[in-house]
Amino acid sequence: ICFDPNGNVFVGDEENNAVRMISSQGDVRTIVGLREAQRAADERNLSGSYGKRVSHLSPEEEAARNNPSLLSEEAYNNIRESFGYLINDVREKSLVNGPRGVAWTPDHSLVIADSYNHCVRKLCPDGMVVTLAGSHERTEEERRGHPGFLDGKGTHARFYSPSDVAVSPRGNIVVADTTNNAIRKVAVDGMIA
Repeated sequence: ICFDPNGNVFVGDEENNAVRMISSQGDVRTIVGLREAQRAADERNLSGSYGKRVSHLSPEEEAARNNPSLLSEEAYNNIRESFGYLINDVREKSLVNGPRGVAWTPDHSLVIADSYNHCVRKLCPDGMVVTLAGSHERTEEERRGHPGFLDGKGTHARFYSPSDVAVSPRGNIVVADTTNNAIRKVAVDGMIA
């Protein structure tokens, strides 16, 4: 859990494969993760008497939700087949797998411990989600990062279920590399030790 300078709260929602933002007004929305799958979880867990109505669907998605025939078969299959995997893209299309810890950076990015993808991800100010450290190589059958323990630069390094991240004022990232029983550092230059 972390805060941005505007008082918004960010939470890694591990079980729903999403990163959520709770605005300073109390509105909850999914900022990274498969939104259609999150919608059902949101309505089941986060609406009603427990807080404000959760809204994270675009007008097009809202129309498709209310009239499923508007969702093409290809779009439906992409949603169904890609849930919870490692995809770098704009935040609306990016997928995470068991995100846990999150941290705000000096450059106004959000760092994510993407536990089951065995990597550290970053939501950049321009809306792109990128893999900073750890494996993003995968086969078509796997679609997940590879676990391991290896120092190196960027995606050449390996983590095993990182569970939390913290960011120093200089921008270095400290990672709790859980299954490796290690605390690791991702330096500003991308080197992992």
